[in-house]
Amino acid sequence: MYINKEDLPILNYLLTELVKPINSNGIDYSSLPIEYQLKFKDNNKKDTEFRKFANIFDKSNAGKFVQSKIGWALILPIANSHGFDFNKFYEKQIIKEKKEIYDYQISRIKAKTFIPILILGMFGGVYSFYSLLKDIGIINLNQNKEIHSNQENLETNNTTKNIEFEKSHDSIKDKIRK
Repeated sequence: MYINKEDLPILNYLLTELVKPINSNGIDYSSLPIEYQLKFKDNNKKDTEFRKFANIFDKSNAGKFVQSKIGWALILPIANSHGFDFNKFYEKQIIKEKKEIYDYQISRIKAKTFIPILILGMFGGVYSFYSLLKDIGIINLNQNKEIHSNQENLETNNTTKNIEFEKSHDSIKDKIRK
């Protein structure tokens, strides 16, 4: 249900007609303003247009929309009819529409930025976990470096011994050849 700004004067006029004591049985399309009725030549078109206003009354709880025995639309007064203001209702409707547009735009921004922020968060979490383990001492890079340097020393010692062995082996071969 959407209220146009152009419909506000007609809705307010119908509301004043509805709360009059003479109209305690409800109002029909003949209660529309005369200037508005002149736009339509046929009573069926007037009733169709009146139904639009009757639906607005029904959805906003300003009146009750019923159909008469002969098929015409009626608006019956309810307890809320006397204190109702369509101008305030229209302003609330505009505020709700702006809020929905704002929420839609914000949700689009959230959807577009969720994955990059999630990836950055995971990276930060892994890095902080690694840093924590390093600080506690579970991961010790110095021991790894010492082990690695010890392995290199052993390898150089082994290669040096191999070279010495080969030299001694060559010298033995030379002695045998002579």
